[in-house]
Amino acid sequence: MEFIKIMLPILIAFFGVFVVYWRENKKQFQEKIFELKINAYKEIIELYGTLYEDFFNFLDTFQEFTGTQNEWEVIERPLFVEYFKKGQTLRLLIYRYGALLPESIIEKMNDLTSTFMTQSTTFNTLKSSYPHDYYGYLETKLYEFIADCRQDLQTDALNTSIFKRISYNFYPIDIKSFKKRTD
Repeated sequence: MEFIKIMLPILIAFFGVFVVYWRENKKQFQEKIFELKINAYKEIIELYGTLYEDFFNFLDTFQEFTGTQNEWEVIERPLFVEYFKKGQTLRLLIYRYGALLPESIIEKMNDLTSTFMTQSTTFNTLKSSYPHDYYGYLETKLYEFIADCRQDLQTDALNTSIFKRISYNFYPIDIKSFKKRTD
C-alpha cells in the first residue's frame, strides 16, 4: 500500500510532464512547418509574379515586330530558350518544397511551370491573339494560385484572429457598457 501511495503521485507527475512536453513539441513543430510554408509560398509567388511581369516584355517584342513570320521564328527561338530556363527555376521550387506543400498546390505549380515553359513562346504566330490571351490566362492562374495558397494557410481566419486579439489588447473594456455606466 505504501508503494502505491508513493508511486501513484510520481506516475501522475511523470505523465503530466510527458503530456505537456509532447504538446509543446507538437506546437513548436506545427509553428515551424507554418513558418516554412509561408516562406515557401512567398518565394513561389514572388518568382511566378516576376515571370508574369517579365512575359510583358515578350508581348512588347511581339507587338512591335514588323517582319515576316519566318523572321519572327528566328527571333522567337532565343526567347523560347530564355523563357524555358525561367520556367525551369519555377520547377526547381517544386523540388525544393515538394515535401512541405499540399499535393493540390504541387499539381498547380507543375501545370503552371510546364505551361509557362512551353506555351509562353511556342504558339505565337504574328497574326494571332494568343500571346495576349495567354497573358490574361497567366494573370488568372496567378491570382487563383495566390487564393489557393491563402486558403492553405487559412490567412483570412488568422487575420480575423489577430484583429480580435489586437483590438482586445487595446480596448479591453466594452465601450458600449462603459458608456451606459458613465451616463
